Amino acid sequence: MQRNGMSILKIFVSSVQKELENERIAVTELVSSDPFLNRNITPILFEQLPASAKSAEVTYLEALHSCNLYIGIIGFQYGRKGPDGLSATHREYLEAKRLWRVFLRRQHKQPVLQRYLL
Repeated sequence: MQRNGMSILKIFVSSVQKELENERIAVTELVSSDPFLNRNITPILFEQLPASAKSAEVTYLEALHSCNLYIGIIGFQYGRKGPDGLSATHREYLEAKRLWRVFLRRQHKQPVLQRYLL
């Protein structure tokens, strides 16, 4: 994607939606309120994607593949498990880890984070 002849970085924001709704919104507000970030970055959040006839899993993984960067916000809730035993956030994290180098930073002890480190 380009804006004014410059490449725009697409950043995929991943987390449990309900638990971390405010943090997800904060990322988009930060980008939109900063002139430099607003010109150069587009945050991608699943809930802001257009409706699709595809499954939610296919939709969010395709969106992730279209991005240049992944931000995973890990809280205390793991999220609803799918048939594979993983939450959507965990699947997004594993796919991002497969595609790129992923760094995790811990603010404080979080038991949920341990599931991602296995």
